[in-house]
Amino acid sequence: MHPRLKAYYSARIDYLSHVIDEAIPEAFNAQLLETALKTSGHSIALDLIDTAVYQPMRQYIKVKGKRFRPLLSCLFIEGYGKEPELFKPILAIAEIIHSCSLILDDIADASLLRRGQPCAHQLYGIPRAANASSAMTFFVFRLLQRNQMPLSGRQRLKLHQTLLWEHYITSLGSALDLGWAKEKRNEIPDDIYIQHILFRSSSYTYRHAAAIGAIAAGADDRDLDLIFQYSSLLGVAFQFIDDIFNLKPGLPSWGKTIGEDITEGKRSPLVLHTVKEASQEDRSRLLEILDGNVTDQEVLQEAIGILEKYDAFAAVRKKAKTFIDKACSYIQRTKVSEDYKLLLIAFAQYVVERRI
Repeated sequence: MHPRLKAYYSARIDYLSHVIDEAIPEAFNAQLLETALKTSGHSIALDLIDTAVYQPMRQYIKVKGKRFRPLLSCLFIEGYGKEPELFKPILAIAEIIHSCSLILDDIADASLLRRGQPCAHQLYGIPRAANASSAMTFFVFRLLQRNQMPLSGRQRLKLHQTLLWEHYITSLGSALDLGWAKEKRNEIPDDIYIQHILFRSSSYTYRHAAAIGAIAAGADDRDLDLIFQYSSLLGVAFQFIDDIFNLKPGLPSWGKTIGEDITEGKRSPLVLHTVKEASQEDRSRLLEILDGNVTDQEVLQEAIGILEKYDAFAAVRKKAKTFIDKACSYIQRTKVSEDYKLLLIAFAQYVVERRI
């Protein structure tokens, strides 16, 4: 991480964690119920709600990640000269949306671990975890309706429109991703593959967080379009690097099951590159493993070896860097203050330079 960004991150991380914990405290309470329902006096068993939906909601809030989504929202709020303290619900929403997307992502992938801990659906079961993700999705709109944020009617409308679109478009992108694995498609045009990442991964990784921070801070439509491009490309690069880490983690603290994408038969950029470049024998063997729901580590390592043989990891990392270069060119054209442009460029570069 660039020293400038590291200093900013160190200065903000405790504050961001506090804001998130304030919005989503340890236990469900009457105040949260009032926020959710916009009225008080309901006879609802708070302890049952806490167990049945709230604790699954909090699982990935509790098992903390790096808080990069609220950090990105904060960068844009400050980059336009506004105080984050005035927009605390926005900072919390950036993390809540990311967390609710991870619950569904882990269910779809039949994942076992997230951040080194059992996944939400492993702890609470698929029905409760899925319901919790849905509840989180709609809870963010209740947070938006709080009146203490200094937002115009136009900004509030823009925030609602943006989040609704992001939620919907993520579902379309996920459908494509799941469909290609299910139908065992091995030749997907590059532009179509990138489009599915722009729908799916870009949304819940960085685009929603960048957009809500910029909207709350008062960015004009031209800047919002540029920020959309910046954060979309960040999401593509992130997904490319994440696909690499799924098979070859940068550090032992990866926190997920290694080789999960191969077990699920994912047609990742690594696979698509190798399918194009490999000999018929290697291609057939790789696809056989991908379609075999394999969990044996020896066989998974055999598949990784085939990918390495055709330089898939280097090729995908190189592509990720080209997306970051394009992303940085977009942020340069915004009205964000110069110091924060440098931080946002450093943030983008970290996406491909990170080890985890």
